[in-house]
Amino acid sequence: MIRLLIADDEISACNDMIRCINWDKYGIEIIGVAGDGPETYRMIQSCRPDIVLIDIQMPGMSGIEVIKQIRGAEEPHPSFIIVSGYDDFSYAQQAIELDVDQYLLKPFLPTQLLKAVHHSAEKLEIVRQRGAFLGFSELWQGDTISLSYPAKEERQVIRAIQSGSDEELDSALETFWAAASVSSANGNAMLFSIFLLSIAVLHLLFDCGVSQLPSPSLQPAAEGEESRLASLRRFAYAARAQLQNRRTEVSAPALRAAAYIAEHYREDLSLDAVAQAIYVSASYLSGCFPQTMGMGFVEYIHHTRIEHAKGLLLNTNLKIYQVAEQVGYRDHKYFSQIFKKLTKSSPGEYRTYTGRAVKTEGAVSASSRRM
Repeated sequence: MIRLLIADDEISACNDMIRCINWDKYGIEIIGVAGDGPETYRMIQSCRPDIVLIDIQMPGMSGIEVIKQIRGAEEPHPSFIIVSGYDDFSYAQQAIELDVDQYLLKPFLPTQLLKAVHHSAEKLEIVRQRGAFLGFSELWQGDTISLSYPAKEERQVIRAIQSGSDEELDSALETFWAAASVSSANGNAMLFSIFLLSIAVLHLLFDCGVSQLPSPSLQPAAEGEESRLASLRRFAYAARAQLQNRRTEVSAPALRAAAYIAEHYREDLSLDAVAQAIYVSASYLSGCFPQTMGMGFVEYIHHTRIEHAKGLLLNTNLKIYQVAEQVGYRDHKYFSQIFKKLTKSSPGEYRTYTGRAVKTEGAVSASSRRM
């Protein structure tokens, strides 16, 4: 879990940041709230957060001063995200000098806050993995690493984690292992190849919004090559499982929204109304819907309505404006505009030419049966 500390002298702002996002869902634990600068400094020292959301203007000590003091200490070294209502260039300049990850200007959306925290978490995980690598690299004193990294085989592993079967993932890993073994001059170089592949996999997971990451085994294995390959295999399978879980998390609300649209397409639909009906936030639904359905929320509603309109045009004698009303459009001119955009023909043309083609096909089929 990523440990998050919130520091803001406005209690309402702290509560908003806590409540607007289901932090547990993203593998983030809120370990505390600080209401002034000195308290923030003490909590950073005692609680050791990974990330600190910190306001600039706080009693006792400003957020900038807290960051300066923490940066000057040997440890800890959390990531900082400034949240401020002050659009002041001097503050932003100081933030850059202090290596602050993000500068969020109030008010901001929950999606912006979550994106900022994810960005900091990604940097933190990469630093941790590099630290693990440096930890065992100390065992290589005097060794020279010489290798030609199998980038092509890495891409095959990434594709297999994204969409491959067990057999395809096993095959990709074995191919990578064989290529890395040939190109590595010694065991240390082999470990370095594993490290580079692990970083590529972690980047994939972060890009897909996965926050709870598997940890690769980057320590030299006393058991030999087979143990290293088995560790890499466990890591790859864990990465694929996390990716699949994330896709399920993203797709479930989108599928519920699509089912709701299918049932209520005749009604006035809005993102807020559908999100409320399926118990998610509008911003979350807006983000996850295109990933699952392949198109935006509004576009999907139009496609659903136009498909139903096609059936009414071919199978009923309803007038165009009546068809529009039946599928949820109050303005028949707007309906015709959308219809033509999606089908390349007007509702009248579609009824005339498509209906004629259907009747002709039916007549030919009946004639063939008589013959």
